[in-house]
Amino acid sequence: MKSSGSKSWWFSAFTITVASLSFNGCDRVVSYSEQERLQRAKNFQDEGKLQSSVIELKNVLQKNPNNAQVRWLLGEIYVDLGQAPEAEKELLKAKELGVAEESVRVPLGKALLAQGRYQRVLSEIKVDPKSPSSLQAKITALRGQAQFGLRQLDDACALFSKSSEIDSSYVPAYWGLAQCAAAKGNLAQSRAYLEQALKLEDKNGGTWTLLGDTERVTNNLSAAEAAYANALKYKPDNLDALLGRAAARISDKKPDQASEDIDAALKIAKDHPVANHLRGVVHYGRGNYADAKISFETALAANPEYLPAVLWLGYTDYAQKSYAQAEHQFTQYLRQDPNAVQVQALLALIQTRTGRTKAAQEALGLLRNVKFEDAQSLSALGQAHMLLGENDLAAQYFQQVVAKMPEQAEPRVDLANALIQKGESGKAIEQLEKAIALSPGNTQANEQLIQALIQKKQFDKALAAIDRFQAKQPKSPLPHHYRGLIAFQQNNAELAQVEFLKAWQLEPGEPRTGNNLAMLALRRGQIEQARSYYQKVLERNNDDLRTLLALYNLELIAKHPDEARKILENALAKHPAAPQPAALLAESYVAAGQPRKAIEVTQAAAQANPDDPGLLDARGLAYMASGDTANALDTYKRLVKLLPDSADAHFRLGTAQTALKDPAARASFARALKLVPAHAGAMFALALLNLQEGKTDEALRLGRQLKKEHPELVEGVLVESQALAGQKKFPEALKVLEQAQKAQPALERLAFALANLRWMSGDKEGSLRIVAEWQERHPDDVSAAIQAAQAYLSFGLQTQAAEAYEKALKLAPSDPTVLNNVAWLSQKTDPKRALELAEKANTLKPDDAGIADTLGWLLLERGMTARGLELLQKAFQLAPQVPGIHYHYAVALAKSGQRGKARTELERLLSSQKGFAQEAEARSLLGRL
Repeated sequence: MKSSGSKSWWFSAFTITVASLSFNGCDRVVSYSEQERLQRAKNFQDEGKLQSSVIELKNVLQKNPNNAQVRWLLGEIYVDLGQAPEAEKELLKAKELGVAEESVRVPLGKALLAQGRYQRVLSEIKVDPKSPSSLQAKITALRGQAQFGLRQLDDACALFSKSSEIDSSYVPAYWGLAQCAAAKGNLAQSRAYLEQALKLEDKNGGTWTLLGDTERVTNNLSAAEAAYANALKYKPDNLDALLGRAAARISDKKPDQASEDIDAALKIAKDHPVANHLRGVVHYGRGNYADAKISFETALAANPEYLPAVLWLGYTDYAQKSYAQAEHQFTQYLRQDPNAVQVQALLALIQTRTGRTKAAQEALGLLRNVKFEDAQSLSALGQAHMLLGENDLAAQYFQQVVAKMPEQAEPRVDLANALIQKGESGKAIEQLEKAIALSPGNTQANEQLIQALIQKKQFDKALAAIDRFQAKQPKSPLPHHYRGLIAFQQNNAELAQVEFLKAWQLEPGEPRTGNNLAMLALRRGQIEQARSYYQKVLERNNDDLRTLLALYNLELIAKHPDEARKILENALAKHPAAPQPAALLAESYVAAGQPRKAIEVTQAAAQANPDDPGLLDARGLAYMASGDTANALDTYKRLVKLLPDSADAHFRLGTAQTALKDPAARASFARALKLVPAHAGAMFALALLNLQEGKTDEALRLGRQLKKEHPELVEGVLVESQALAGQKKFPEALKVLEQAQKAQPALERLAFALANLRWMSGDKEGSLRIVAEWQERHPDDVSAAIQAAQAYLSFGLQTQAAEAYEKALKLAPSDPTVLNNVAWLSQKTDPKRALELAEKANTLKPDDAGIADTLGWLLLERGMTARGLELLQKAFQLAPQVPGIHYHYAVALAKSGQRGKARTELERLLSSQKGFAQEAEARSLLGRL
């Protein structure tokens, strides 16, 4: 029976589903005859020693497996033991061996009920009008229990009434009537029916058990225990009574005594779902979540539909911060009980914790008008609104929790936290002082109070609170930690160091103290000392995320990028769902030219935090760098939806739209500038769009504005000079660049921009001189050689470009980009060497689309079509938006005989791309196909 009472929703003594339990009988007294063993079994049954009875009956069946009477009796005892599947098996065998159907019908019905097979009871266990009235009453009551199990309350209650009318002395009919009364909320009437049943049979263990359930539902725990004790006095192996008393003892905060009852029940039925569930509840109450999880999973292995275990397994997963698993359990529970608003509240809290803001807000909106009576749900709602930054609503819910639990410190701490977030520090301090008065040793309350006072810069009061806390916990490092923070805020770094060291001595390796000491060391420029503090913290807490990220930043300061990346990889391995290390690592891989890896390593974190802005931004950058602009566009659209007032988000979206030649890019950049008028990236991007479209006046305006707003950036100068060049005002354009280069002579971009502009203006000699001089001034600089090569290519001077790339190759013989470009340039002059260089580049950087394209094309040119196609297909998958790669892939399809596919790809390419370098060749090939 599923009670609506808040104290008993999780336990029902009326519909216990049991699992199988086998016993190995050993016949040590071989002198008993078959009939004697049968009589001994009946005697044990009468005494309530059901296990002993089972042993005797099994000994009989070892010698005579076809003894129908023994099978029937064993089935009845299995029903009493709660071993329903075994009971059903024995009773059906007894019927097969000749036991009358009338004798089997009632115990078989009980076995089916215990397994939750209510429809089978209604289909198979029917009333025969010719049967004795006593049997009719029993079967009618059984059918009532089946209707009750199917939640057909009116039909069930009518059948229980009919059963009592047929035989007014049949006790289980009154049990059913008691169930009906309880289900309708009339517990007084329920108790009256049970008392009527006791007048008929005062030693009936079943009645005493149900009376115990009634007392437990009404929270009369001592009366419940007494009733269960009576049930066990008359039937020591009464599983329902043992489990009911265990539940009562759990509610009465007697976990040790509850465990005794649970152990006794599990000796009778080791896989019993309710017994294992209650054992899990005891473990959960003690904070033994790992053991609790095992118990709940054991209960569900026996009965996957046992909802209380589903729910409590969700609680346990939540307590262990396994939010995805907790969500799965709660969702499964809500499928069966969709109106369980308490579970809906917890589910909304999980959604906020896992970053699914929209889903959480929708769920919380639906719960806004629900009147919750239990403090746990109110607390969950408060926490959810806190995480969403909705502090007013959070404070309202926490105030309700405080009203329901005025003598508890924890709700006041939660309320204080919400008030602090609202900016009401004074009210928060009042709540924290009350919490400390209720629980002087409450560490969280003391810490929150000290933090609130420090935040309000009431340092004298904070120090007084620290002194009081230290008097209660003299060995705690926290007082020294907070004194150190106050000293630091008062610009007394020496005193801060002294206090942090005292805290460190009391608790070496404590993360907050270690991070603070490291921060002070870094301020003194002591990188090694700072690193040693971080490492000591990690020796004790090797998965502390804050310390791992701090150490990552230290290695960047120390200019150890490879070591920094290893630390991020370690952090992400320990926290695969954490968004910050995933985003940072993605940015690191993009910078290292491995965008596909960046996408891969952020997958788990993105699934756990689909709405984390930093992670979306990092993945968008990775998609852009890998050439997957379609996914980049989707990612940035989500980012803009999450942060509609973020200029950066609109700028990112504009970059993806630009790559896809989407006219909406202009609106995105304009929106970014409206939000932040001095946004450098949006100004530069919008200026470039104007240059591409020949709108030189607007480009010039933006370039000069960019130069004015951000004089430290070279982009404004570059835009201004290009706009002037576009207007054929070469002297003015050259003057702008020359002035800028004079101010920043070491800036490579300015030097090569000036070389390009001189070439455009017709001063080819001056252009080549700039390039040559730059190379001479930077003879060992790979970047200078590469820039020179690219400049020569833009001038159409392939020989000089090849020479510059050869120089770059000597300086960086293992640089995959240089290897690739030399291979491409030398494919006609030295095809064998070109292929060797391309192979080496591909080995060094196998997931680079450009490198795969070069090698694939070279192989195709040399007749190695199969491998060439494989590489070009890979290149196309990595960068489907690059027209040159798309064209090469189509050519490879055509050469491999896949004319239809080649034609499809060429049609797609020509419809989506206009004015690309190979457009004429693509149209020619399509015509031939």
